[in-house]
Amino acid sequence: MESMKTSKAVCLKNVTKSFKLYNSPIHRLTNIFNLSKNKTYREFNALHNINFEIEKGDVMGIVGRNGAGKSTLLQLICGTLTPTSGEISVNGRIAALLELGSGFNPEFTGKENIYLNAAVLGITREEINEKVDEIIEFSGISDFINRPVKFYSSGMTVRLAFSIATSVSPEILVIDEALSVGDNEFSYKSFSRIEELRAKGATILFCSHSLYQVQSICNKAIWLEKGQLMKEGDPDFVTTSYRESQSIESNKIFNFNDNLTATNRLVPEDNAVDQLQNLKGKIIETSLKINGKDYDECMEVRSRVDNLEIKVLYKVYEGIKTPSVAVSFTNRSSEIICGVGSANDQVNGITNSNGEGYFSLEFPTIKLLKGHYRINIVLFCDKGIHVIDHANSIYEIYIVQTGLEQGFVHLDHHWNVGCI
Repeated sequence: MESMKTSKAVCLKNVTKSFKLYNSPIHRLTNIFNLSKNKTYREFNALHNINFEIEKGDVMGIVGRNGAGKSTLLQLICGTLTPTSGEISVNGRIAALLELGSGFNPEFTGKENIYLNAAVLGITREEINEKVDEIIEFSGISDFINRPVKFYSSGMTVRLAFSIATSVSPEILVIDEALSVGDNEFSYKSFSRIEELRAKGATILFCSHSLYQVQSICNKAIWLEKGQLMKEGDPDFVTTSYRESQSIESNKIFNFNDNLTATNRLVPEDNAVDQLQNLKGKIIETSLKINGKDYDECMEVRSRVDNLEIKVLYKVYEGIKTPSVAVSFTNRSSEIICGVGSANDQVNGITNSNGEGYFSLEFPTIKLLKGHYRINIVLFCDKGIHVIDHANSIYEIYIVQTGLEQGFVHLDHHWNVGCI
């Protein structure tokens, strides 16, 4: 691995990583000692001809199925694996969260492992002495810091590893699905820390199955499939392409019906909802009004005529003072049609002394065109990343229209005519 004096933090050129797969240990031995003229293994390309660059300060999301090559790619960038062919250039000190517990000595205490990890990262003992209390406090495991790591749960291990990696001011931070193991509160703290590092100009590589999180915190993304780079670019474009590929593959296996749960940009489609839905709060009550009257399922809503108002009452607890809400509309095929989020509009909620508050959202002369639509509501943290609670498909409305417009949404427009 080479370093480089450019604005690039990471650069991969024609990188391929192959592994030799043997049917048995005997075949491995015969190959090592050249005891057979025949080939006793088959080659497996975990990555094939990968090319991309990451600028300093970028937050790069990496998506793909299990076995797509994501972890192999990150290990190559970190230098724990070497490429079979091609070049990898890295400019900056790397702190990485790869396999759970990697870099820890299980016999050492948590505190001893702080110093061990710091030494691996090239941090002097004097420097880490200044940060050790901060690391322990952020990890939230001070009661166990003097116990051997082998007695830690997976969540405690992740807490300590993340606290170390992000407290030593890394120039490049690599995260491989580690945050999916931590608990809800620590996950919230972790993403706040990632935001801080991004603001300071750190380069971050973030591998996750949560497409919503990739869309929320990354400014670039890549999609790996069977060791090949399928897409690269804007996170929304890359994750949408990946999701569509998954849907096409799923449709070959399953027959979908109208009872599918909505999956979209504003309602996370993966385990992010279940993982974080109890993050210190809940949706207490929702209401839907059409032209000021309580909605009834027998009502027909007139496109570009009727006003639609959604009200969300919520309660949040300690740590969440300014929640946000997102509302999305999906069709009966569970495809997102449109959606809005208060965090995206820079509107955060306010709460009383009991942590209670409400959002009221109005759509004057609703612009949806003829069809059946489901309304989904999500209560988020202030950044619009972590789900506190959600109500999928809580209402279904039927839109009628008088015109002949096609599609799902009316686009405001103006015509001009003239003679030539």
